Amino acid sequence: MGVGLPRIRARVIRAAVMAWITPWHDALSQTPQSSAPASCVAPATQRTTNEQGGVVVRFATAPGAKPFDVLTGSALAARLADALSAILETSVRAGVTARDSLDPAVLHQESLRALSADDRWLITGDVSSTADVVTVTWRVVDARSGREVSTGRARDSLIWLPRLTGALLGAVGGQVGADRSALVRAAASMQRRATTSRQAIDPYLGGLFELTAFGARSYKVAIERFRTALTMDSTFVDAYLGLATAQLRIVEWGDSVSARGRDPRLASAKDAVTRALALDPNSVRALSLLAQVHLARDEPVVAGIAVAALRQRGARPGDIAWLEAEVHRAQGDSLAARRIITDAGARIWGHVPGLFLRAELERRQGRSQLACMTLSRILRIDPAWGPAYVMRALVRANLGDRRGGWADAELAARLGRPEWGAAATALIDISMGDARTVRPRARQLLNVEPDATLPWMDALLRAAVFHALGDAPRARAAIAAMPCRDDHRRMLAGDPLLRALRIPTECRVSRRPVSTG
Repeated sequence: MGVGLPRIRARVIRAAVMAWITPWHDALSQTPQSSAPASCVAPATQRTTNEQGGVVVRFATAPGAKPFDVLTGSALAARLADALSAILETSVRAGVTARDSLDPAVLHQESLRALSADDRWLITGDVSSTADVVTVTWRVVDARSGREVSTGRARDSLIWLPRLTGALLGAVGGQVGADRSALVRAAASMQRRATTSRQAIDPYLGGLFELTAFGARSYKVAIERFRTALTMDSTFVDAYLGLATAQLRIVEWGDSVSARGRDPRLASAKDAVTRALALDPNSVRALSLLAQVHLARDEPVVAGIAVAALRQRGARPGDIAWLEAEVHRAQGDSLAARRIITDAGARIWGHVPGLFLRAELERRQGRSQLACMTLSRILRIDPAWGPAYVMRALVRANLGDRRGGWADAELAARLGRPEWGAAATALIDISMGDARTVRPRARQLLNVEPDATLPWMDALLRAAVFHALGDAPRARAAIAAMPCRDDHRRMLAGDPLLRALRIPTECRVSRRPVSTG
């Protein structure tokens, strides 16, 4: 796949970090020295009224995988976990949590420990690949009794991944109460999105692998790998969807962006989604990405139309709730967004973007404890979700848990965004009356050119640090550099960290509310 050993080695190190994070992080969260030891721990939930209950899907690379297998296996684990999650959520009509991991031991232990009262089924699996053959070993556990109800192994050629996924669905779907006709439709959809080009599969899996990281560099590599796959097979729908996903992420979380709504990468993402829909008009994933593209382009009306189409096609409930809320937020109606995302309840319990939006709205309301619990839920699902560590660091500091905030900031830095970790640590220090460390800790973020357009989290942290230093003009400039119509700019203007600055909002455009129902 053309991936050098240093990059593979870096990802193996990342896996080791993840193995270290979980037990250390849990112990720190509950240390008696913390002033709010239980503030981020969600209480046990009541059982869902759905007798089937929730489904937890966790896949990992097989133990003892060699470097090539680590890359391929991680990508395959991500693909299988996502495919099963999407299909089971619509066929079982219950909440589904899915995640892949590079460390199977951590994955299985964490899965068993993290099950809630709403969870009924746990599906875990190990993925390995040798040359052109993929092997998946899976098991289904009844979470209420702890009884292993089914185990098995499936093996197939790499170019027949849809067939392998279909076989896996057929084996586990019946165990968790999935609708058979829905599984058949899903298998057909997977076949339409796949490729039979061996040359296209390798760069595609390489792109998926890069999407497991959290940083602009990885997203740029992912974009190039998906484009390579498409030069090998111009009808490869999943590669178009991967390309659009990487382009959206780099605009949302990258190092720097142009005027968000006019960013050329968004035009490219829209083109990729359009091509995918031309090849597979019924793709709900493509429709979901189309809604996200229109939101990023500051086109909430069109995004609302895409969400309505998703609802009609029986898309994942988590996707619908999250996108509905985002449409309303983009129109300046935070109250409706908060109502939608709160009422979603268990429908978003495995949906990281939806939970992150919920946490953000809770934080902005001053409901720090609720925000902290929601962020902890995210990190149970995906311990590598860097923005959640940053946000929880700030929330913990607000709750008086300085030590816990420092730990979260450090983890954000370890996961590839040192500037986030440094800025969060600096903000915690100054909130506790220690202003001496702010400039040295946040130097990298503070040295950015004042007129640079930053992704929204970088802009928030930069503005908050300047505000903490008493430099209101540069704090305002960090937000003002964002496009006037960017919904993130409007959101940041009212952020609790920046509210005292009274950032002008006269550029805000009034819009007619759009129904997504």
